[in-house]
Amino acid sequence: MDFETLLGIYQSRLGKVKSGSSPLSVKSVESQARLQYHLNPVRIRYTPGIGVCVLKSDGVGEEELPERIVHLIDYGMGNLHSVSKAFEKAGASVLISDNPNEISRAEALVLPGVGAFRAAMCELQERSLIEPIMAHVRLGKPFIGICLGYQLLFESSEEDGPVKGLGIFKGEVVRFQNHALEGDETNPTDEGQISHLTSVPLKIPHMGWNQVRQVQRSELFECIPDDAFFYFVHSYYPVPRDPNVVIGETEYGVSFASVVGKDRIYGVQFHPEKSQTIGARMLSNFVRIAFG
Repeated sequence: MDFETLLGIYQSRLGKVKSGSSPLSVKSVESQARLQYHLNPVRIRYTPGIGVCVLKSDGVGEEELPERIVHLIDYGMGNLHSVSKAFEKAGASVLISDNPNEISRAEALVLPGVGAFRAAMCELQERSLIEPIMAHVRLGKPFIGICLGYQLLFESSEEDGPVKGLGIFKGEVVRFQNHALEGDETNPTDEGQISHLTSVPLKIPHMGWNQVRQVQRSELFECIPDDAFFYFVHSYYPVPRDPNVVIGETEYGVSFASVVGKDRIYGVQFHPEKSQTIGARMLSNFVRIAFG
């Protein structure tokens, strides 16, 4: 089988990229086909309805190569390039799409996002993407929201609002206060120790490296040390009503839920694609959760 034939098979299996879609979708399909071709073109075989297979090293029988395709939702407000590249490095093929039918067939969904909550919800609504997202979650398929995509998973946001969210997790998204209370000294009194607090300015947005404290075990944190640093850029944060969904917390004026998860549905406030080795490890964990 030559490379062009294999590429055609992958394009057919992954679906044609419609005119106007991000060229990253085409590049992702080609890179996956090229990867499989260079394993050894003599050993590659394609079976309709099953997928691309390779002969085992002993030349007897076949071994299926699993298609680890992550669908990246394109609603006009995501940093698609960096997220796509990060997932490819994590071992997945990436298909960028704003097609509701395509997204409804996804095995693993990623909802990235930068910008304003209201505008994001409007884009999802106008592109008819809300129902396939909700159906995916109802089926318990792997899903992760990143930054704004994480915030959209909650019931509402006070940003230019209130604005209704997807409601996958109960709770609201609130803004950081522009000050924080810090203890500057402790003086003994007849009534015991009294901490004197002062108000200090808090820079908004919360931007830069900060630690994530793991508050419960999760596969998403596999091989990631507690209090690891991730990269944040945000002015709002979710306040989950159910503390049991919180698996990671971060301090910035207040302690807020920076990672949530239930079953195989996750949300992270930071940018794993910008968080170097630790972020790459988390995306690899998600791919493993999704495809084994």
